[in-house]
Amino acid sequence: MNKKIILTGAKGRLSQIILQTLTEYDFTLIDLPELDLKDYDKMLEIFPNHDAVVHLAWDSKGENWKNNSLNLDNIKIACNVYKLAMETKIPKVIMLSSIHADSYLNRSTDNYISIDRNPIPDSPYGVSKIFIEKLGQYYASNYDLKVICPRIGGVNGSDNPNLDEKYYNRIWLSKKDFCDIIKKGIEIENIPNNFCVFYAVSNNKERMHNINNQIGWKPE
Repeated sequence: MNKKIILTGAKGRLSQIILQTLTEYDFTLIDLPELDLKDYDKMLEIFPNHDAVVHLAWDSKGENWKNNSLNLDNIKIACNVYKLAMETKIPKVIMLSSIHADSYLNRSTDNYISIDRNPIPDSPYGVSKIFIEKLGQYYASNYDLKVICPRIGGVNGSDNPNLDEKYYNRIWLSKKDFCDIIKKGIEIENIPNNFCVFYAVSNNKERMHNINNQIGWKPE
């Protein structure tokens, strides 16, 4: 029997990559305008009897790393996802974070950026991502919810590592590697302390980030 997975932000670009690739799963699709994650009571009807939540929903027009703005609805929705998973006994949440949780621009170092260092977000968007990571750690520690927060690099429709954007070739994440993260996250049974966060970039020649992780993901 196929695993049943809730996929939020189902109309978005990253979700479409997942749906085209991971056809072995039975996805329940959630996105505006038909379904609003802020409608907690409605979501309580949808969330039960699933094996995991993959949370991609985000107002990226209202809040992204370039526009220096916050949309608190993004935080509210992430809070709802954790609470709904706990209340409906879904065992696992894959909550997408971002490399912007710790600034890498104009960084000069001979060492990979480690997940263990105290992060300095590069934008309000990065601050939001730190918040949802820490909230996930809280739920993982107190409610036996498994939480996986990959800090996603640059995924693009053409699967091109050489876009005209500073350092893009260093933070590129291929579609295949991205989908492998989601699959590994869905399939893994045990996670130390029920929680992990890691940098999700492909094994690029000039990458800046340490890509060690606790889910057995091996980027190409």
